Amino acid sequence: MAQTVFNRPVSSYVSDSTSDRFIRDVSEWPKVIRRTDTPLVNMIGYSPPPSKPMQKAEWGSSYPDPITDTLSVGIDGSTGTVTPTNIGYYQINDIIQMDSEQMQVTAIGATDLTVTRAFAGTTGAAHVATALLNGILIIGSATSENAETPRMPITLGDTDFNYHRLFDGMLQFSNRAEHTANYEVMDNQLKYHTKKYLQDTLPVDMELTLLRGLRALGTSTTASSMGGVFQPSFSTAVDVAGAPLTEYSFLEAMQSAYMAVGRDNMSRTVMAHPFYKRVFGSWYNNLRRIDGKTSSINTSFDEVDTDFGTFQFVHNHLMRDVANPALPDGRILVADFKDFTLRPHNSEAKWGVWSVYEGGFYKRRALRGDYTLLAPYAEKRTRITSISTDPAQYPSLIAA
Repeated sequence: MAQTVFNRPVSSYVSDSTSDRFIRDVSEWPKVIRRTDTPLVNMIGYSPPPSKPMQKAEWGSSYPDPITDTLSVGIDGSTGTVTPTNIGYYQINDIIQMDSEQMQVTAIGATDLTVTRAFAGTTGAAHVATALLNGILIIGSATSENAETPRMPITLGDTDFNYHRLFDGMLQFSNRAEHTANYEVMDNQLKYHTKKYLQDTLPVDMELTLLRGLRALGTSTTASSMGGVFQPSFSTAVDVAGAPLTEYSFLEAMQSAYMAVGRDNMSRTVMAHPFYKRVFGSWYNNLRRIDGKTSSINTSFDEVDTDFGTFQFVHNHLMRDVANPALPDGRILVADFKDFTLRPHNSEAKWGVWSVYEGGFYKRRALRGDYTLLAPYAEKRTRITSISTDPAQYPSLIAA
C-alpha cells in the first residue's frame, strides 16, 4: 500500500484525502415521511379460499321481472304491431304504456307484439324510437273472465366473474450482506427488508391493483389479472364527460341507484381523491356563518344528509392522475366496501414468505399471494367518471 506525500496546504476534500478515511457520525436515520396508507385495502373484506379452487371466481345475482323496456321501431297512431327491444319481457294480456297511451298485448311473435291500441279510453298517438321518447312501461296483465291463462315470462339471474392475480417477488442476500450492519439496519438485513415489503410495499401494490386492475384470463406465457373495484361490470357507470361535479349531478347519480335498488340497499360511502372532498364542501360555502366572536371555523364536511340517506366521505390519495400525480384521476366510487372481498386461490396461496432453493452461501425469501376480488351486488354501487379536475370550473371552491 503506497504512502501519500505532498507539500502544500491540506484541505478536507477528496483530492487531499480519500473519503473513506473520514469518521462519520450518522446517529439519526429516520424513516422517510412518505405515506404508505391504503384506505381501500383496510376497508374491504377477506374471505377464506374456496373448497375447490378454479381458474376464475364467479358469483351470481337474481333479478326481479322487468317493468320497463324500450321501443325498437317507431310506430304511428294506429298500427297494431309494436317492436320492443326485449320480446321476452311480455305476456299475453299485459297492459303497456308509451307516453300517455295504453295498449293491451293480444299476441306475441318472434320479435313483435300484437296490441290493441288506445286501451281504457286513452288516445292513440305516434311513438318514436329516440333516446328520450322510447320508453315502454309494463303495467301488468288484465285478463278477461273465462279466458285461457297465458304463460308468464321467467326472469333468470346472471353471473359475473373475476380472474386471479399472482403477486410474486424474491429477496436475496448473501450471508455477508445479511449480517453486515449499516446505518439503517443494525441486525438482520433480510428480516428487515422482508418486513418492510410486507408492511409498506405490498399493501400499496394491492391498493393500486384494486383501484386500477382490469381482469384478463392470461395464457401459459402471460399473466392473468384480476379486475379491481372500477372493473366495468362491478358497478353502475355515470360518465359526466368532463363536466364539473355539482351537487345536482352527484344527486342525479345517487337517484339512479335509488331507482334501481331502493334507499335501504343503495351504497353511501364515497371514496375519492381529497380534491373532490373539497368540492363537496364548496357546495355549502355560502351557508357558513360567523359572527364577531368567532375565532375558528370548520371547513370540513365528513357527512352530507340527503333525501337518499347520509353519505360519508373517505379520502384516497392514490386516486390520482397517472400522467400528472398532482391532479385527481377524475373518478368517484360510491360503495359499501365490505361487499368487496379478497379471496386466495387456494389454502397455500395466502400472503406468505417462502424459502427458495439456495445453491450457494446466500438466502432467498419469496413473498407471494395469489388473489382475486369478489364483487357481488354491483347494482347498489355507482362509479362517477370523467369528472373535471380543473379548479377553475368550481368557482365556490376558489372564491376569495
